[in-house]
Amino acid sequence: MTYSPEIVLLILNGVILILAYLLIYPRTVGNNISKLMQSDLLAIATSVIVAGFLFWRTNHQFDLLVGEVNWFLFSVVTFLLMEVPFALWYLKKFDVEI
Repeated sequence: MTYSPEIVLLILNGVILILAYLLIYPRTVGNNISKLMQSDLLAIATSVIVAGFLFWRTNHQFDLLVGEVNWFLFSVVTFLLMEVPFALWYLKKFDVEI
């Protein structure tokens, strides 16, 4: 079974977010907003690095519903959009003060 490049990046982002918010952050971040932001930067960097390994120097255009974009922009935008419900849940569950 072959998956489209968009599905591959969405699955990648989903796996990173699930691991981060359900396993890693509760053990290492707690309710520290500074650590949470640093860890989020590491998570999104991981997503972009893996996406880069997969799609660097390809001419594939990714459909972002509002237009076609390159792999980098698709990876970052979808990661941030997918992260919102995870982040809201985490902030409430662990009583993180902003």
